[in-house]
Amino acid sequence: MSEEHVAVTDEAAATPEVSKEELLLATEVLQAIVKTSKGFRMYLPNNPLLARFVEELKSKLGKHLATHGEFRLDIDQFELRYKGKVVYENRDPKESMAFKMHADGICILIFSEGVEEY
Repeated sequence: MSEEHVAVTDEAAATPEVSKEELLLATEVLQAIVKTSKGFRMYLPNNPLLARFVEELKSKLGKHLATHGEFRLDIDQFELRYKGKVVYENRDPKESMAFKMHADGICILIFSEGVEEY
């Protein structure tokens, strides 16, 4: 079973530099990224379920970009942080999206207006 955690704590949501709504939306975007990433590994490109995951990700990311501007994730070995708040944690090196990016030397991931579909 995966140790993946994508959650917003009351403490994290209450910080003044990022509103609870913004952090919740950032978490939803991250959940959509994780689901879509797993979908690409499980389904063929023409699968309707994968298409639905991609559309959901586009919708959530688009909403975030329109409301809050760029979507920036800081990458640590096992965590992804949005404005200093953990929005993803997975300590399993074989499954962790953060671990894979960190191991490749990626320390920041930024999505901004103009993101295009594959």
